[in-house]
Amino acid sequence: MENILKVLWAVISVWMIALSIYLTKYLKFAQFKLSSYKRSFKGNKKTENGISPLKTLLLTLAGRIGVGSIAGIALAIYIGGAGTIFWVWVISLLTLPLAYGETILGSLYKKKFGKEYIGGPSYYIRDGLKDKKLASLYAILIILSFLFGFLGIQVNTITKATIILFPLSKLEVGFLIAALTFFIVIGDVFKIANATGKIVPFMLFFYLGLCTYVIGIHFDKVPEMLFQIIESAFSLRPFFSGFLYTLIIGIQRGIFSSEAGLGTGSITSAASNSMSPKKDGYIQMLGVSVTTLLVCTITAFIILLSPYKDLQIFDVNGIEVASHAFGYHFSNLGVFLMFVFIFLCSFSTILTGYYDSLISLRFLLRKHYRIQKFSLILITMLMILFSSLISSKFMWNMVDLFVGILMAINLHALFALKEKILKINNSTLEE
Repeated sequence: MENILKVLWAVISVWMIALSIYLTKYLKFAQFKLSSYKRSFKGNKKTENGISPLKTLLLTLAGRIGVGSIAGIALAIYIGGAGTIFWVWVISLLTLPLAYGETILGSLYKKKFGKEYIGGPSYYIRDGLKDKKLASLYAILIILSFLFGFLGIQVNTITKATIILFPLSKLEVGFLIAALTFFIVIGDVFKIANATGKIVPFMLFFYLGLCTYVIGIHFDKVPEMLFQIIESAFSLRPFFSGFLYTLIIGIQRGIFSSEAGLGTGSITSAASNSMSPKKDGYIQMLGVSVTTLLVCTITAFIILLSPYKDLQIFDVNGIEVASHAFGYHFSNLGVFLMFVFIFLCSFSTILTGYYDSLISLRFLLRKHYRIQKFSLILITMLMILFSSLISSKFMWNMVDLFVGILMAINLHALFALKEKILKINNSTLEE
């Protein structure tokens, strides 16, 4: 499995970087037009259906600020060194046009479903590329990746964080997560959006406040830490176990955290009641920036300011490294604080992943929606219980496999539909 992943990610990395550079030039460096981000929230053309652009942003942030932003970054630093965060920064800025493009396409090809709007790569691959088979394959992979990868690593991380603090078995934690998830997903997108709309702002300000405090009291060590990041990022001793290994890990964790180029962000952004694809694109680029340039960065700083190299962990998930760092900075209280945050962000990501899967299931099966929903809920509950027991290494491998395949399909669609993206990008922001 590991050799397959190395080859897959080597190919995907080259392809993704090349397309990102191409689109950056092609879209006239759209990701660096700072005034457009602010204007994207103003004067949006809206309909009575769907959810607001702000709630859409919070829903996509719920999917992005999950295990990848905390445990994923911690794992990257633990196995790849401090330099991985530098490549997370680079990949974040470079891949913003991918998030921009897929959001525009998601908005252009979304469909009305009752009081909701639904869309995403399956829809723009089917209706834009006119390729029903590839669109169906993407939808199937979204469902499989949620049930056997994304859901699993979120549950696995919550479980590990919980049993560090509480005398509960893994299965008992799994039952608790399943019960909470069922209570929310039994509703519609509006209930999921309302839940994430309450969770995300609280967890974000909570986490930023704690991390800012730690960085402030260790401010004298920040220059040395930044030098360590740069030095490690360009370590060439030896090439394949130094620079190249660090680069690939940084790309993997950066993409899993931000979801830019993966296509999943366009599924949730399509639920917006906004009728302005270009503004939707800027809103989602902002979401990617918040995730990778802010949350991932402060997570990395907290870990690098702790003695993380002293840890010896078997079957490492990454959350153990982050919990150790918080324990170092805040003593026993820190481990509890990390548990609260990882629970909130992982749980909100589960909700967003479930929504993505439901939309994909609706794409595949256009009848008996109620049966589809309850079938997906039942399978989700079972997979939550299973994921609480499985190996962390296995779950990370599954995540990396699914992310690589999904990205390959979505990159193909973005390149093929670039003229559609360019047309919207060349329009005024008010259109």
